[in-house]
Amino acid sequence: MIGHEKVLSSLARAIEQGRTSHAYLIIGPAHVGKLTVAMVLARHLNCLADESPCGTCVQCTRIERRVHADVKVVPVDTEGQHHDDGKPRTRITIEQVRAVSNEASLRPFEGRHRVYIFEDADRLTEDASNALLKTLEEPPDQVVIVLLASGEEAVLPTISSRCQTLSLRPVPWPVLSAALIERLGLDDAMAMQIARTSAGRPGVAIRMATDEEFAAQRNETLDRIEGAATGNLEGRLKYAASLASMFGKERERAREEMAQWRDWWRDVLVAGQGLDDYVSHVSRADTIRATAATVGVTGAAQGLRASIKAAERLDSNVVPALAIEQMMLSLP
Repeated sequence: MIGHEKVLSSLARAIEQGRTSHAYLIIGPAHVGKLTVAMVLARHLNCLADESPCGTCVQCTRIERRVHADVKVVPVDTEGQHHDDGKPRTRITIEQVRAVSNEASLRPFEGRHRVYIFEDADRLTEDASNALLKTLEEPPDQVVIVLLASGEEAVLPTISSRCQTLSLRPVPWPVLSAALIERLGLDDAMAMQIARTSAGRPGVAIRMATDEEFAAQRNETLDRIEGAATGNLEGRLKYAASLASMFGKERERAREEMAQWRDWWRDVLVAGQGLDDYVSHVSRADTIRATAATVGVTGAAQGLRASIKAAERLDSNVVPALAIEQMMLSLP
């Protein structure tokens, strides 16, 4: 765990004082550490040591290895859950929620608590949300449900109102940089560059530092973004078709590329204000400054709004080609 000490301390105090909630909603950007916090909570609830989580008892180690019978992560695309056309599901279905509800009615098998973590709660179908609501209204004893989402508005108000919300923000660059130096042995300059480029998201930063293929992929993505952002309309529409196609094959990678669009325009806006020390993509600073000089602050804000709106439309299941083409047409 990197950062989020206040959230973890608050959870630890609540557990020690017997004030554990039956449901938590953990919100924050992708790869900021939501799932990690949820797994720490599961270890807290089931750890055998006096000071939990110890990380070494059988409960902690089995949870860490994802083999604990009472701690389940409910993903969007589970094995065997496909549409009739063979494509993987992109939503959490009512069948998945019903399976959790049925199992939650049973006593824990090997730990003290059953913990169910919905990895992308903002992608629950309407029927699945309503089914989950029934479980939240009458929570079984010794069961804790954890929902992970991008924001509180991403789930139904009737669901969020029955959860204790934990908000995770990007980790400050110096804190993330220091952790990369300590844990991975990076030099100061590289650690800070990765911390900034990852936008303070530990999951992205660690992969950039340890996975050369992932780092190269992100650089290629930035090349495409810069080309589309600074190119002509024909090039932008070709890019839109390519990214829309990616949504049909590699949805998570496409979602991450949309997040990079938002971060890139944010940097252009910051550079346009003369705040170069706050530009996250340090290696792209020259292109970002040149774009800021061309489009101005108004244009940068326009690009940022367009990228945020497109991501919201995609999360609302708007046809990808239409959402991305609209973004391209809205860029300065």
